[in-house]
Amino acid sequence: MARFHLWLTTLIAVYHLSVVAQLPTWFGVFIPDQVHEAVSILSALVLLFVFQPKDRRFADRALLVSAVAGGGFVVLFHDRVLEYSLFGFMDRAGTVVALLLAVPLLLAARRVAGWALPAIILFFVLMTVFQRFLPGILYGAGFPIDRVLFSMYVGDAGIFGPPLRIAANIVIVYLIFGALMDRAGAGKWFMDLPWLLRDGLAAGRRKLPWWRAPCSAPSPAHLRETPRRRVSSRYR
Repeated sequence: MARFHLWLTTLIAVYHLSVVAQLPTWFGVFIPDQVHEAVSILSALVLLFVFQPKDRRFADRALLVSAVAGGGFVVLFHDRVLEYSLFGFMDRAGTVVALLLAVPLLLAARRVAGWALPAIILFFVLMTVFQRFLPGILYGAGFPIDRVLFSMYVGDAGIFGPPLRIAANIVIVYLIFGALMDRAGAGKWFMDLPWLLRDGLAAGRRKLPWWRAPCSAPSPAHLRETPRRRVSSRYR
C-alpha cells in the first residue's frame, strides 16, 4: 500500500506540473480548463477515499465510484457539458452525474473541515429549492433541483469555478515544491538559519572591543564577559 501511495502521488504531482507548465501543448494536446479541474478534484477525492481506515472501505469505495462517474463524465464527454452550457439545461443523464459528483464532495468536505461547511451548503440549497414555501421576505419562486445542479455542474459558478481553478493551477504547485523542499531538508535549513545568524552575530560582537560593539542590546553572555561595574569604573 505504501508503494502504491507513492506511485499515485507521484503521478498526480507530475500531471499537475506538466499541465501547469503547458507541456502537453508541445505535442499538440490541449486540455480544457474544466477537464483539468475535474482531474484535479478527482485526484483529491481518490487520495481522500482510498487511504482511509479499513472500517470505512466499503463506503469509501462507493463514494469513489460515484465521484469517478460524476467527474469522469466531464473528462470523457466534455463536448456534452459544453452543449449543456449552450442550451441552458441538462438532460436526465447530466442531472444524475452532477448528483453523483455533488454527494462525494459534500462528504469529503465533512471529513476534512467538519459539518459546518456541508451544513451551510445544504441550508442554502434547500432554501433555494423550497423557497416558495417560506414565509415573509424569504418567500420566492425558487428553482427546481435540476436547475440547481445545472448551476453547480456547468459553467464557472459552481464546482468548476475560480477557487478550484486557483487550487488546480497555483496552490498545487506551491504544495508540491514545499513538500519536495521539506523532504530535501530545506525546511530544517530555513528554521536553523536565524539561529545560526544570531549565534554568529553574538560571537562577532563578543570579539569586538566594547567601544566598537554595535548599539543593540547585548546578550546575557556579553553581559557576563563585560560586567557593568568594570565598564562603569572605566568612565570614572
